[in-house]
This record gives sequence, C-alpha cells and structure tokens, in this order.
Amino acid sequence: MNVRVCGTLVFLLIVCSFVCVEAVYTLPEDIEVEFTVPHYVIVGEPFKISALVENTGDTIASVTLELEVDGIPVDHIYSLVLQPGEVREVSFSPLVLSLQKSYNISINNLAPKTTTALLAEGDLDGDGWENKYELTLGTDPGNSVQVPTKSMVLNLIVSKVNEYYRVEENERPSILEEIMLWVNVYFSKF
Repeated sequence: MNVRVCGTLVFLLIVCSFVCVEAVYTLPEDIEVEFTVPHYVIVGEPFKISALVENTGDTIASVTLELEVDGIPVDHIYSLVLQPGEVREVSFSPLVLSLQKSYNISINNLAPKTTTALLAEGDLDGDGWENKYELTLGTDPGNSVQVPTKSMVLNLIVSKVNEYYRVEENERPSILEEIMLWVNVYFSKF
C-alpha cells in the first residue's frame, strides 16, 4: 500500500471511530427535565447548570443527562436512577465559556436556553457598574434601570465579614481581599 492510501485509511478509521463512539442520549418517555441557565456569565469563570429531573412513570427509570453547548455535547454527563414519582435536582460540573457571545445550552436535545458570556470589566448597559459587580450583586447587567443599591453592597460586605470568621486561617487572605474590594466599590459608587 502506498503512503497516500494508508493515510486515507487511517483518517477514515479515526473519523469513523469518533462518529461511531459518539453517544446520543435520549430521555425515556416517563422522564421530565426542567433546567435553568443564568442569563449572563463572565467569560472564563466557572458556573453551574442545574436540572430538575422527574420520573412520572410507574416503574424505576434510568436516565443519562448530557449537557450540550451550541448543539455540541460536552463532557458533562450525569446518570441517575429514579423511583416512580421521584424528583431529583442535579447540578452538572462547572462549565466555563471562553468567548464573549451568546450560547445555546441544552440537555439531551431539549429546547435550548440562552446565556450570554460577558467580559468582567465591561459595562453592558452603560449604567456605570461593571458586569462582574452586577452579577455578584444579583442585578441584570443588561438592564440600566436595575442597578445595585447601597444596601446590596453593604449586605455583601457583611456576609463576607461573617464568612471571614467562619473559614480556616489559610482562606482568610482571599476573603479579606474581597472585603476590601467591595468596601472600595461602596465608597467609589456611593
């Protein structure tokens, strides 16, 4: 066999094995899945996707859930067995999106939900608050009417101070940095 034919055969074997091994997980008819994704995430920062899985049937059901991003399965697979009538909440391992854009996220080819990955330092709605601060405080970085309030920032600072005293000594420096960051945000914004 010449080198070109050998190379072509190896390429076809690799492609065939990839296509043949790719699993397609379908939901059993008695399994219902509801899932949520955040409207916005920060590029490069991990976030979780949760799903509520229910066995509406009369028999034990086994289900494998596969997370998909823009129609492409990712390596986040969750398998479980549910008793009849059982409802269970599952969280996939953290996902990280690397580009600033909107993504369609789905589970087992269910209708996708959209999340938008934003740069942390950006200000999507032009309200003077960086995206990362709005997401941390629970306001919508795409809505300039919904801005963080003094009480939101103060509550976060108080929760971080409480966390500081609950954690091990070696974890305290990073929490102290967060406290100082939010104190600076407070004084610069209010």
